Amino acid sequence: MYTSVQMRRVMLAIIMILVISPGALGAERKASGKIYLKSPLLENKTLKISDREMKFYFFGEEYGPVYVIINSVSGRSVQDIRVMSIQLLDQIETFDFQDINFDGYEDLKIFTGASSRNGYFNYYIYNSSSGTFDDLVQLSNPEINRSEREVSEYESFGHCDYRRRVYKAVDGRLKLILKEKQKSCDKPPVVEKFN
Repeated sequence: MYTSVQMRRVMLAIIMILVISPGALGAERKASGKIYLKSPLLENKTLKISDREMKFYFFGEEYGPVYVIINSVSGRSVQDIRVMSIQLLDQIETFDFQDINFDGYEDLKIFTGASSRNGYFNYYIYNSSSGTFDDLVQLSNPEINRSEREVSEYESFGHCDYRRRVYKAVDGRLKLILKEKQKSCDKPPVVEKFN
C-alpha cells in the first residue's frame, strides 16, 4: 500500500497529467500524425528474450491512445500494441518487464492509471512461439508470490469495501482460483474458491 504522502503525490501527478498534452511532454510529431513521446519515464528500452532483441518506443495521438511500437534491433517492425492510457508518475515505473505467468519469459508491464487507493497495470504476456506479446491481463495493485506461482490483485473502494482476486499460473496462463469481496463492515467478506 502507499503512504498518504505518496498518494498525495500520485493525485497531484494525475491532475498534472490531465492538463498536460503530449506536446508538453517533449513530443515530436511524425508524418503519420502520431506523436513520439519523449519522457524520462518512457525511456526507450531494449529487451533480449532468447535470441530475439527488441526495442520499445511510445507513440501517441494528441488526447488519444498511446501505441507501444516494438521493433527488432535491425529496425524491422515486430508489433504495435494500442494502450488506451498511460500515466506518467515518477513514483511508479510506467513501463517495465516482469514475468507474471512464471514461464521464464519477461512480459510487458505498463502502468495505466491510479485512483486515490489503487494503481492499475496492463500486462502483455510474451508468446515464445510467435515472438510477440499477446494476452492482455489487467490487474490492480498486483502482488507476485513466486514461491506459490500466484498473482493476487486488490482493489479498495472505501472503508470495508474491497475486491481481491488470486490467480495461479497454469501452463503459462493465469487461472482465477479465489475471489473475495466485501461491501460492508457489518458483514463478513464473500469468498469463492475455484479449482
